Amino acid sequence: SAVRPFLVSLGDLGESKDCTETQQLFSGTSACFRLAREFLDGFGVEFDVVGGNHDLEGIDEFATDQGNLEAFLHHLGKPTPHFCREVAEHVLVVGLG
Repeated sequence: SAVRPFLVSLGDLGESKDCTETQQLFSGTSACFRLAREFLDGFGVEFDVVGGNHDLEGIDEFATDQGNLEAFLHHLGKPTPHFCREVAEHVLVVGLG
């Protein structure tokens, strides 16, 4: 079977500093997730993300880690924080976030 191009981002999608002059951390925010999605979509292949520790830093935007995780998944179009993809015969890419 043919190789299927697939991209994986290994977490920490944003900077842990004020990138937007709002006096708030950028990493872990909806704006960060939207920008990451736009960037990853630009490669034109299926992608997945292994969340990093800074991807749930949206403390100024979200009241709970659960809410932060739900936004992460929503904006990146992912059903779960983990994945398993067959990218070629007998080759699996597994991500645990």
